[in-house]
Amino acid sequence: DVVLGETVRTESEAVAATGRRRGAAGTSAIGGQALVVIEHKGEMHPRIVIEDTEGKILDFHYLPAKARIEVQQGQEILAGHMLARQPREATGSSDIVGGLPRVTEIFEARKPKDPSVLAEISGTIELRSDKRRGKMTIIIKSESSMEVEHLLNGAPGVHETAVYGIEVPGTEGRAGMALVVPVDGRDFDPASFLSHVERALPTYARPLFVRVSAAMDTTGNFKNRKTRLQAEGFDPARVADPLWFRDDAARAYVPLDPALHTAILSGERRL
Repeated sequence: DVVLGETVRTESEAVAATGRRRGAAGTSAIGGQALVVIEHKGEMHPRIVIEDTEGKILDFHYLPAKARIEVQQGQEILAGHMLARQPREATGSSDIVGGLPRVTEIFEARKPKDPSVLAEISGTIELRSDKRRGKMTIIIKSESSMEVEHLLNGAPGVHETAVYGIEVPGTEGRAGMALVVPVDGRDFDPASFLSHVERALPTYARPLFVRVSAAMDTTGNFKNRKTRLQAEGFDPARVADPLWFRDDAARAYVPLDPALHTAILSGERRL
């Protein structure tokens, strides 16, 4: 949803509207000028989607108002590349240093108020709109990464997924778990989901646990959201959402209730 005049405008227009320059020179977008996200109404929400060369989604970032987009559609990036930034507002002070960060702010060991969004992986940029939710994402396409989430998003009745690893006491490494958001108005179908998983993914990449949610948690950044999901794990006492366990003997995803959770922790139900 990066639409000129509706969700974004060129940097020169943003400067004219505010009377202040928004930032230093960066990656141009239209007519040699960068794009700045503006306040807007409705269901349009700009975001940056990162994909690999095969079109698999690796990461995405929503863009708040006043964010300056530092990349172009189709641009190749490396890990650490700046995707967008939220400029510091000038104070309007008549002081010669008015609007500039103080030395104490530069060197304080604290989390910045409006940190820039950096790419965490390497790949090629693609700007993509989510028509269903009215949002835009920046996709980074990577040449080497296999994007499990992108493949799971193609399962019948599935709108969006998030894949992460969780610790299971008594086992080595991490078990795969997927947060699944069904398409509006549809229930999670464990049988069709398993059928898709078996066709689309190798055995080692198939989620052992599934958590079904009505919506994806969009608070905080991508890494923080997954950290919270990992901490909650597969414990029905901590997770209000429906949980499922991949029972390989039964060739099915079965409901994960407290009894099954206890059996997994005790080793009675082997993974």
